[in-house]
Amino acid sequence: MQDWCAELGIQQRFMLVVYHQANRHVEVTNRILVQGIKSKLEHEGGQWVDALPGVLWPYRTTSKSTMRETPFNLVYELEVVIPAEAELEASKSSTMSRKAMITC
Repeated sequence: MQDWCAELGIQQRFMLVVYHQANRHVEVTNRILVQGIKSKLEHEGGQWVDALPGVLWPYRTTSKSTMRETPFNLVYELEVVIPAEAELEASKSSTMSRKAMITC
């Protein structure tokens, strides 16, 4: 494994399973998500499984100060397009197309 990584220029780093800094980040993330789920269930009721997507989407699409990127962008290497923004852009583009047709 070490030879393969060296050939590909991959730098291996080993750490203890108990890495307190990483555990702290996980705990903070879990706390944020649990608070969001509780809040959503208090307002809407239902099961936590149903509330999870509505809590994860804003979390994944909000820039984090430590990374200066959204988790979505880090995973997919794409900028997030909120559905309402996509609809607005489509509307602008179709309006521009109609104006171009009229002026021809």
